[in-house]
Amino acid sequence: MNTKDIYKELKLRGYQYSGAFRSLKSATKSGRKGHIGWMGNWAMFLDNMLQILILELDTRKLFVPTKIRKIVIDTKLHQQEIRNLNPKDRQIAVYVNKYLDTIVSGGVEICNVKAMGIPRRLPAGDPVLEEYKFVAHRDGAQVSLKEAISLSIQIALEYYQTIHVNTIELIHDSDNITETKLASPIITEILGDLPLIQAKVYLSAPFNRFNDNLFPNVTAKDINNVSKEENILFAVGVELLSINKKHQLNQILLKLKNDGFILTREKSSKKISTASKYNLDVILEKNTGEETLILLKKKAQLCRKTDIIYINNDEFTWLEKLNSLMNAEDRIDDKMRIILVSEGDLENGLLGFVNCLRKEPGGEVIRSILIQDTEAPKFSLQNPLYSEQLQLDLPINVLRPGKIWGSYRHLLLSSLQPKLVRHAYVTQMVITIPLTYAGLSGLRRCGLHHAFH
Repeated sequence: MNTKDIYKELKLRGYQYSGAFRSLKSATKSGRKGHIGWMGNWAMFLDNMLQILILELDTRKLFVPTKIRKIVIDTKLHQQEIRNLNPKDRQIAVYVNKYLDTIVSGGVEICNVKAMGIPRRLPAGDPVLEEYKFVAHRDGAQVSLKEAISLSIQIALEYYQTIHVNTIELIHDSDNITETKLASPIITEILGDLPLIQAKVYLSAPFNRFNDNLFPNVTAKDINNVSKEENILFAVGVELLSINKKHQLNQILLKLKNDGFILTREKSSKKISTASKYNLDVILEKNTGEETLILLKKKAQLCRKTDIIYINNDEFTWLEKLNSLMNAEDRIDDKMRIILVSEGDLENGLLGFVNCLRKEPGGEVIRSILIQDTEAPKFSLQNPLYSEQLQLDLPINVLRPGKIWGSYRHLLLSSLQPKLVRHAYVTQMVITIPLTYAGLSGLRRCGLHHAFH
């Protein structure tokens, strides 16, 4: 390999060398030997010796040296090597001995280099502009398909504190779904905007129903080939509550992880009562104008023990009780719940506090009730208003006036629309670019009629 080949390979691995640090003139494909151009700089020469060691590693991972046992530099021998160089190219041979774990070039010997893989720094993408606001769960409000899917995914990820997310969309022959109406590409886009999330998005559809090349981040996979071990967290289907889709719904339930979520796209909300027959709870109900989207969740197991802690903004004695419950030796199992209740404080840090607690060991048992209704009855497990909501086993439950349950969600800001104004001014931000008529083409003249007396 010549210099161009070497640094093309290193660039593909994530290394960005420039200037005199690109002094490897040749190397074998195995990375056992090559030639380094002598530029009169010791630091650059040593770095180039380490570069050939990187070439020997047959991997696309990014490695950096973290430990060197010994470096021996014989300056007299090295100067002798330099004097013997061809004055036209001044290249010194370099050798790698994997059995002795050494790199030798000229009068320099590097012994026992240890390298460690590091994650690549992802390029900064465009910022995601969002608003954080209360969203009712079962008001049937009209939203876009993307917003309904986003709300559903946020609820699922709030329940499961995980970075590995597997989803599947099931399309049947009879489903009237075009490529533009598929949920999988939308799911990919939504999960791609979330930091750290590693997603696998599957689409189970009849052969040749869709052009697979249109969805580069969606994997075509028959639902029959999906194993239970793949831990499908989120599934999407069409009219799964109808009688003729009973088989498809049972297929999804078999592949879904415990307490997993299903988003079904129904023609109307009339079949919601059918969900209980499949041991499913209704979590979210929204409408797109063309269809009703219903988020379902497998019913939670009955709690063996429930502890209630009332929190407020004025005093923090409740922290001691919470700490003792979280650290009790016999405390935590999947049938125990610790419920944090805030009533009277319309605004507090409960939601962020719960999100942090649930990331701690044993924090999966934490649930919360935030009452933002001054007229609401006092919290009690015997009151159906609260007990029925807690049976859904959602981590965060916010009560608003009118007995409306929901939670706070991140929603994309709507794009700004141009608006006619009476007065405007134009300023040139980049001096080197001349202001032309084409740059003013977006301006429109408003026909304003003024009367003078």
